[in-house]
Amino acid sequence: MSDAPAPQIPILDEYKLCDERTSRLEGYVWQTASLLGIASILGLITTGRDLAASPHSAALPSALGSVFGIVAALVWWRFARRWWSIQHLMFERMREIEAEAGSRMARIVHERDAEALANRRYRQLNGHWLSRTFNGYFALPPGVEPHPSARVGDYEYRGMREASRLLVYTLVVLWVCVLATSIASCPQPALAIVLLIGSLIPGLIIWRQR
Repeated sequence: MSDAPAPQIPILDEYKLCDERTSRLEGYVWQTASLLGIASILGLITTGRDLAASPHSAALPSALGSVFGIVAALVWWRFARRWWSIQHLMFERMREIEAEAGSRMARIVHERDAEALANRRYRQLNGHWLSRTFNGYFALPPGVEPHPSARVGDYEYRGMREASRLLVYTLVVLWVCVLATSIASCPQPALAIVLLIGSLIPGLIIWRQR
């Protein structure tokens, strides 16, 4: 057998592969988030209409559907976090290649994101109560020196991850409201609660597995 080393991928080709992989992963998140949002909206409309038309008979199916909606949102969030983790590694490798080649295309975005985040945290710690309450999204009070990173101005460092987190939180809250309404409308709420707990336990066991 030959002990010849495996052929090496040219560094620029590796950079292009990393860039294509990050774009593809971003597409996965957008496409699945759109499907999750549309399916959830249709499910919320359907369950709300059924509860309004016949609350007693539709209570238990609506409750089970609510549990499924919550689980689906949380499972999607886990998949999305996995895709972002892989994407983060690809960006790290791209920055390494850029450092070797003397380029800054990906590094400058990473640096600006870090500066904008540092500026927001500084405003949060040193601002008035509104800025502390709303994560630094208000200007500093008079007399407080701005952070050196304030030069980035209104640079938007928040991306798809923050938008996706808002989507998941919103869906979970809406489904929990439907779930509470379904249990309140059920002729036997104790039975509904037992069935819901029984349906959640297998999902929690799977969720906790590594």
